[in-house]
Amino acid sequence: MVSLSDRLIFVLGAPSAKPLEEEFGIRTVDDLLRHYPRSYVEGGARRGVGDERPEAGEHITIVDVITETETFPMKKTPRRQCLRITLGTGRNKVTATFFNADYIKKDLTKNTKVMLSGEVGFFKGVMQLTHPAFLILDSPDGKNHGTRSLKSIADASKAISGEVAMEEFERRFFPIYPASTKVQSWDIFKCVRQVLEVLDPVDDPLSPDVRAEHGLVSEDEALRAIHLAEDEPDRRRARERLTFDEAVGLQWALVARRHGELSESGPRHRPGLTGWRLNCWAGCLSS
Repeated sequence: MVSLSDRLIFVLGAPSAKPLEEEFGIRTVDDLLRHYPRSYVEGGARRGVGDERPEAGEHITIVDVITETETFPMKKTPRRQCLRITLGTGRNKVTATFFNADYIKKDLTKNTKVMLSGEVGFFKGVMQLTHPAFLILDSPDGKNHGTRSLKSIADASKAISGEVAMEEFERRFFPIYPASTKVQSWDIFKCVRQVLEVLDPVDDPLSPDVRAEHGLVSEDEALRAIHLAEDEPDRRRARERLTFDEAVGLQWALVARRHGELSESGPRHRPGLTGWRLNCWAGCLSS
């Protein structure tokens, strides 16, 4: 198992750990888990094309087989192509349109089982998604192919259990982390998921009595909930505990610094000059 002090390079491997260190200075498990989400975005329940219709603007995740594909030129740049795919048939069909589709049309082919995730709209009564995230679910090579967001979730799920767990895509909320062009939020979420899956229970520096007095959850619960909790009350309790820890840590740092200043010795005097200096100071004070 894994503790907070363990180096990420030994937990995640160099390909995942090195970019975190280069971009954010994150080296240990503790560093990663203290890289808190800056916000949360709403996910969507997984649906089939025959399920009850969602409202326009709702974010959904849908799974089915591609029944039709069509390519057509973009209006403003005819040299580039758009791809429209259809899932299902008749009244229950769903269309999805992808722009600049030269690189994905080889993956999104007829009879391929896919997952699509995006904001739903309607055109002439047909449910449609515009440039949604996608994931190929029956890739011949057994690897996860798709847009970075869904692929990262699938990779994390597969790294933990050996197969893609479909329930991972049914989360009501996903955390959004401070990120960079080289390490995106989905990459960080993938690493956090892997770490939390193997992390030992975190020892709590606060006693049960202190936690009860202040109405605080345990540190272990807080560190997990701030990243994975899907309910706002759970995330709020996690923030309260972590904020309390930071405030206590700051007070200890101030006390330690003050204690250090008081205990520091002054500059060493050169031998034989102490009496001369005292005489000078006495003269200055008496003048």
